[in-house]
Amino acid sequence: MLDQLTQVAQESFVRKYPDASIIFLAGSIVRGEDTPFSDLDTVVVFDKLPAAYRVSFYFQGFPIEAFVHDPETLDYFLYELDRPSGIPSLAQMILEGVEIPKPNEFSQSLKELATYSDRLLSLLPSW
Repeated sequence: MLDQLTQVAQESFVRKYPDASIIFLAGSIVRGEDTPFSDLDTVVVFDKLPAAYRVSFYFQGFPIEAFVHDPETLDYFLYELDRPSGIPSLAQMILEGVEIPKPNEFSQSLKELATYSDRLLSLLPSW
């Protein structure tokens, strides 16, 4: 099933986000914890955007949730929003994500950024 969903994400990359640098396919489907109601969680990264945004849509009958960023907005969300909230959901999606179309230097640098953010969160005191 993961192969089919990776193919759907690949096709959405080509058709919906042709100028994006990388897509990370993540969430319950990648972890093998999906249900019949699961959507495809994606982090779509461009070289530069005016602003980050989130969008939900259907592609080839599959619900997709896209978190659309560039490196600057990722940095802001990872360090200024997720880390103080104690919920590193964006970092987790990048770390566990299947890179589409394939891993490259850019995607690896984003995984390093997410790893560092996740490690900082683990150093915070738990109350």
